[in-house]
Amino acid sequence: MYNTSWSGIFSKVKHTVEPVVTYSYSSLNDEDKAKTPNLEWNDNLYYDHSLDFSITSRLITKKAEGESPREILSFGGGQSYFFTPERQRIWFQLPTGHAPIKWSERSLFLRAMPADTFYLSVRGTHNQYYHSFRNLSVSMTFHDKGNTKYLELTYSRSKTLRPDLDDTPESSDFFKGRLTFVPANSPLKVTTFIDYDVKEKKLYSAGAFAVLKFQCISLNLDFKKVGYRPSGKDTQILFGISLGNVAISPDLWNEMKSF
Repeated sequence: MYNTSWSGIFSKVKHTVEPVVTYSYSSLNDEDKAKTPNLEWNDNLYYDHSLDFSITSRLITKKAEGESPREILSFGGGQSYFFTPERQRIWFQLPTGHAPIKWSERSLFLRAMPADTFYLSVRGTHNQYYHSFRNLSVSMTFHDKGNTKYLELTYSRSKTLRPDLDDTPESSDFFKGRLTFVPANSPLKVTTFIDYDVKEKKLYSAGAFAVLKFQCISLNLDFKKVGYRPSGKDTQILFGISLGNVAISPDLWNEMKSF
């Protein structure tokens, strides 16, 4: 299961490839969509009917026999196919005369974990219709050895692709902070966050959300205070229940005592 021919600090490394295909359906109509905010715990409510494809490649290692394995590098990407393209909410304006899209933008990521308590990740969304990256972000994440507290710092740049502006992208820069608490042996996860607009030099939003998981059931509470946007200030409070939501825990590789 391990390639023991490698030398250096890590003498045992395993390579895995994880393809995932997910079918999604939402019964929200157009009026419901306009009323539903983008949630911290679920940002897929706008997609009515889609098939999602993704693939992740990982390098996993452990220093000695009996020790817990640890991911040291992962990279991958994904894309969605829309069965109802005319009803999808997309984050860019299509070129003039273009039919509703059937394929989403491509998401790509690279994550490196040089230490047990720190990792660096780069993410991007590539728009195949404009042959350009719509957004890019760089994140640093720190966590304690018990995996109960996580601090994530992110700098992101995004472009609003607007043909009506003579193909000049309107860009925005954000600094984001996330502090997450996952009590030991508890199904509860609580996260606080802030989003700061670097260009406007204003606090865009702040809030918190909590997720309580039991088997395949998740209870979600989301609170967000929006400081400014074209429609004005806003406060969002949302409660939801997710069924069949089986997710990988942040401590997956430490939980796996053997492969």
